[in-house]
Amino acid sequence: MQRSMTLFSAFKASSVPSAPLLLMAAAALSLVRLAAGSELESGFFREPVQITMGATKAGEGYFSPDSRLICYQAIPQGDPFYQIYLQPIDLTAPRPTTPLRISTGRGRTTCSWFSPDGSRLLFASSHLDPALDATEEAARRQAAEDAASGRRRRYAWDFDPSMEIFTAPLDASTKAGDPTSFTRLTNAAGYDAECSYSPDGSQVLFVSDRDGDPDIYLMNADGSDVRQLTNEPGYDGGPFFSPDGRWITYRTDRIRKG
Repeated sequence: MQRSMTLFSAFKASSVPSAPLLLMAAAALSLVRLAAGSELESGFFREPVQITMGATKAGEGYFSPDSRLICYQAIPQGDPFYQIYLQPIDLTAPRPTTPLRISTGRGRTTCSWFSPDGSRLLFASSHLDPALDATEEAARRQAAEDAASGRRRRYAWDFDPSMEIFTAPLDASTKAGDPTSFTRLTNAAGYDAECSYSPDGSQVLFVSDRDGDPDIYLMNADGSDVRQLTNEPGYDGGPFFSPDGRWITYRTDRIRKG
């Protein structure tokens, strides 16, 4: 049985007055524990409030700069892969609202992130995969086999070589899943994803395995002037800028000896 993942919000203002509202991804089978709250959680969180509905899984939720929207990735019922969604949120009374799918509905998508001025949404997508039909069919077949056997696979991210980085406008021209409105930022063989804007919106950090393994790269917000920042064996990923734009933080599995 596959566990269902959804997005929740939880915040106890009296405990952390300067912290932003937090989004929590929680397994449906753990809702009882979340509602009750552990002794540790009860010191920081109120009872979680569900803010998405209907998806097989939902996660990686982030606020827009004005906190009136969230972006996130979710797997629609019956589909094999995550898609990117935009959804209004009222922080005075958070609750499920009607989402708008920004991605095309095809292929794998991930890593949505608002531009600092809120005018565009950054994300990665493999909808241009030349073997997209076969890729999706293989995923559906695997899911059906797992369901029939009762197998529940551990989470594993697929470094899809057809993944590229795009932006979509967030204004009156925004249309559900319209690739003609996308701006493509990367066009290299291999996985390009895990992207985020600099605080001033002029640059984008991202991860690519174009040189053989996943490393951190930097490019201008229009996709120009790509520069490689890390080059060690192993995985370097998940990069984000510091608020002043002078530092980046990222995760790595590299091991240094001596």
